[in-house]
Amino acid sequence: MSLTWNIQTYETLPSTQTALKHIVENAPETKEGLVVYTKDQTAGHGRHGRSWVSGAGNLYFSFILRPLCTLEKAVQISLIAGMAISKTITSLDNTIQNICLKWPNDLLIKNKKCAGIIVENITADTTCHKLTFAVGIGVNIDTCPDRNATYLNAHSTISFEREDLLNAFLQEFQKYYDNWQKQGFSVARNLYISQTYPQNTPVSVKLGQNKITGLYKDIDHDGHLILLCDRTQTLRKITSGDV
Repeated sequence: MSLTWNIQTYETLPSTQTALKHIVENAPETKEGLVVYTKDQTAGHGRHGRSWVSGAGNLYFSFILRPLCTLEKAVQISLIAGMAISKTITSLDNTIQNICLKWPNDLLIKNKKCAGIIVENITADTTCHKLTFAVGIGVNIDTCPDRNATYLNAHSTISFEREDLLNAFLQEFQKYYDNWQKQGFSVARNLYISQTYPQNTPVSVKLGQNKITGLYKDIDHDGHLILLCDRTQTLRKITSGDV
């Protein structure tokens, strides 16, 4: 069944992700496709509870998904969301170049972060066959928090608008999501590989308190990062971590 979007718009929220989770907690049968969008976010957060600096004029929203998949495949949701953001940006302005998807949840322009994704399992009963995920997305449009980040309108020949970007993203994501649910990750995987770093790019991955370095080799059929480790010269599957 295709997604049907239901957008709830707010002038200000501490966090779209937190607001969405509260909605599901109070109404567990909330349908897939509910979107919480705010024009101003005062306490956004990313993965592992890190704060997301929410500058004025940028896009912040979260939405509910109830896919037929195992918990281990949640990373694939982040990857297809990244591809949908990339496709949305280039469909609105095809002059923007040097877009790269950084596994598992960032979109870069000229090697600087422009968008981030968080996917959280909020299923009350994890033994059930249908999981519920809250997907949160932030896109820098007008501002960015520091020199290691960037924003769309610094690279664009047009002026991106939040609502236009949101609506275009939801249309693109629906296509990727429907295809993923029907055909699995294989098609999406090939597209993601074409938009991520070149093979043999040196990367480091922080795993808790540890860090490993090596060469990027592949994204496997489950959506995990395959790294050729410097120390052991063996291939290692990374299921989560900060690249």
